[in-house]
Amino acid sequence: MTNLINKFLLGILIVLTTVLIVNADEKRELFKKDIKNKKSEFKNKDNFKKRFDNMSSERKDFILDEFDSDGDGNINEEEREELKKRMEEYRKNN
Repeated sequence: MTNLINKFLLGILIVLTTVLIVNADEKRELFKKDIKNKKSEFKNKDNFKKRFDNMSSERKDFILDEFDSDGDGNINEEEREELKKRMEEYRKNN
């Protein structure tokens, strides 16, 4: 009887361990994806700033006139999203 109980408890322990390992693997994969997305987000922001700095003054002036709603001379995240939407619409139509 004691042997049967020990086998039963060992089986439960094995199942529980397996479930925890699978769950940990899933969490690890989600964490890796999150880190990758954050890296690409920062990279995209840096790329936009570099591209914006290298633009001609006429193009910069146009973008700032059209999209710099707070008038600070910089394109913040909300303004950048609006610019991105407009560019996507332009590409679809042309």
